[in-house]
Amino acid sequence: MSKVAVLSGTVAGNLPSAGNEGQGDRLVILETKYDGLKDQLSMQSAANDRLEIILACFGILVTIIIIYFAFKTEKSAIQAATTAAKDELLISRNEIDEILKSARLAEEKMSNALLEIEGHKQVAASDVRTIRANRDQVVQLPKTNGKDRE
Repeated sequence: MSKVAVLSGTVAGNLPSAGNEGQGDRLVILETKYDGLKDQLSMQSAANDRLEIILACFGILVTIIIIYFAFKTEKSAIQAATTAAKDELLISRNEIDEILKSARLAEEKMSNALLEIEGHKQVAASDVRTIRANRDQVVQLPKTNGKDRE
């Protein structure tokens, strides 16, 4: 006799009388309930295992997405820093070019001033030679004590 047949025989008011036969039927019912609960527990365990696998896959997917965006952000940050550095170098280069231009202009002005001074020096040297050559012809002025010069 199968467990299902025993179960169906005890249901619907057909309960056996108290005795050895009743205890055997109860044992079969308890075993059947135990087997059902065991099957239900194994199904829940399998469902939990599937859920754990799904959650693990989801966690791996989120990790991969985070790593992707981290690398993408890193590349963007490196590119932005490189662009900023190039811009700063260009600005610095332009400033240095302006400083060099002004330095060259100052050098040219000083060169011209030096040439002008050199020209005045030659004129002064020529005048000194002329004065020394014509020293005899220069009339000496009388010496005064400084009261006549007002």
